[in-house]
Amino acid sequence: MALFNSAKDAAFITKINYELIGDIIEQNVHIYKLDVNITNDNLYGESSTGKTYRSCVRVPCMVTREDQEWSDSEFGVDVNQTATFAFLKDMLIDRANLVIEVGDIIEHDNAFWEVDSAVENQYWGGRRPDDANLTGGSSISILAAAHLTRRSKLSIENTQGPRSNEVY
Repeated sequence: MALFNSAKDAAFITKINYELIGDIIEQNVHIYKLDVNITNDNLYGESSTGKTYRSCVRVPCMVTREDQEWSDSEFGVDVNQTATFAFLKDMLIDRANLVIEVGDIIEHDNAFWEVDSAVENQYWGGRRPDDANLTGGSSISILAAAHLTRRSKLSIENTQGPRSNEVY
């Protein structure tokens, strides 16, 4: 058995991560989940009314943004940018009962980011929790890769007003 790989050690590290991300770094984002019940897609996956999102949930995370890339076309200048949002899995579940999925929208720094992928492959002690041959192990984080999206493509209104579903 590896040194510092017990359940007590995992709980201690989790507590430190909660304090570090929630109280010291204090970088919060708002997550809008796609509401599949309201968004009616046609045969080709397009919607006549556009995508509809639920109320936002505020969650602490760590953000890594890449440099902006500018492109020029016949329609004008456009900016492209990608970012990675790192969430503690326990924090998402405990505080917001939330699962990050492709297509969700993350609002950060007065910009909207559409999630392209959500990766969950960081495990405590390097052990998957569902591996029957090993004891211990738990999923630590979720990394969401996202790209900058246009506000006009979203049916999200009143983004600067009070939030109805704030979670800290």
